[in-house]
Amino acid sequence: MRVVKGLVIVMAVLIFVGMVAVVWAIFNLNKPADNRPSDKSDIATIADKLSLGLPAGCEIAGMELDDDRLAVRTTDPQGGTQSTSDCERIYIVDLTTGDVISTVAR
Repeated sequence: MRVVKGLVIVMAVLIFVGMVAVVWAIFNLNKPADNRPSDKSDIATIADKLSLGLPAGCEIAGMELDDDRLAVRTTDPQGGTQSTSDCERIYIVDLTTGDVISTVAR
């Protein structure tokens, strides 16, 4: 009989700990899980600091947004060949930090 009482007490403690964990998780759902900017003014600050380091004469040909990443395609306005132009690139930018994550040359 003592073993059954002990098991009941252990299971009751585990249920209590589990309920505390569930309540804690529910109250923490509204907190950001990462370092994303909390409001639009933070995003504007990051955008002001963003620099792709484009060579002189290069132009931005297009942009595409995917959640917190931005793909920026650049081109050579003089029509240089794709294999020799330093302008023909795609830059992948992390919008949470403003850092260029990757550069893809054509």
